[in-house]
Amino acid sequence: EEEQHQHQKQKQHQRDTRKQAPLTKQWSFPPILDDFNLMNSDVDPMELELVLADERLVQVKLEVNTEDTGLGISIVGGTGSPHGDLPIVVKRVLPGSMAEQNGQLKTGDELVAVNDTLLIGVDRDFAINALSNLRGSVRLLVLQDL
Repeated sequence: EEEQHQHQKQKQHQRDTRKQAPLTKQWSFPPILDDFNLMNSDVDPMELELVLADERLVQVKLEVNTEDTGLGISIVGGTGSPHGDLPIVVKRVLPGSMAEQNGQLKTGDELVAVNDTLLIGVDRDFAINALSNLRGSVRLLVLQDL
């Protein structure tokens, strides 16, 4: 029991030490992020670091033409959702849409960023606005179950 107590104290100390570590915006981002400029975000740096280190993180590139009606996805979640603060998640990929034709976005994908805008810790309206009126080359970061 004493050994377990010492182990718990050590784990708590590690968590406390991480929280106190000086936070810098000079991350060493993985290569997947080379096309993104996410340094100007108000997101909690520790949360951002956890998300960007997730092995499920993938980049999706789409070309949205002027005659398209957007990406063709519906989303759920966000801060202040009826079920609590949740990530922004693809609820549905609409038939015939750019997202369906591209084939990379799937129901259940967690949206992390669109172009240079982070979608971590934002409400659904913010995400909808960020995903609206996209034209040309669109870059998405998503957490996708393999």
